[in-house]
Amino acid sequence: MSMYLAFKPSQSQLTAAQIAALRRISACSIQALRQHAVDGTSVLEIPVFNGDWPAGRPTVLALLDGIEAGRLPLTVHDVRVCPDGAVEDEQLDIATARDRLDTLQSIAHEQAMHAQLERGAIASPEDYMATDDDV
Repeated sequence: MSMYLAFKPSQSQLTAAQIAALRRISACSIQALRQHAVDGTSVLEIPVFNGDWPAGRPTVLALLDGIEAGRLPLTVHDVRVCPDGAVEDEQLDIATARDRLDTLQSIAHEQAMHAQLERGAIASPEDYMATDDDV
């Protein structure tokens, strides 16, 4: 199963100021942004646990801050693509998105701890010191 966080326009018609704000965070053209708004499709997708993750985590936090402050006209979605091709798309409110991000960070730290145990860098789970460099 693959998973990503998708950011979609929160309304079908965007103002010039909203398009300008979205152009700062997306490589999409003005026309593409308008079409994404009409279609309700994502302007930005950040893969979780593959690709550029966890480097994408600060980007997600900045986007959530922008949405919460009213600077970015976006909604955030937790999207999971199942092995059979089925897509589960759950729209998240900001608080839930932040909680989900914390959960993902905890999972990443646990995976890092297990990797350190396997390669003998630490002797026991109690020896693990979580840092953002680990994940």
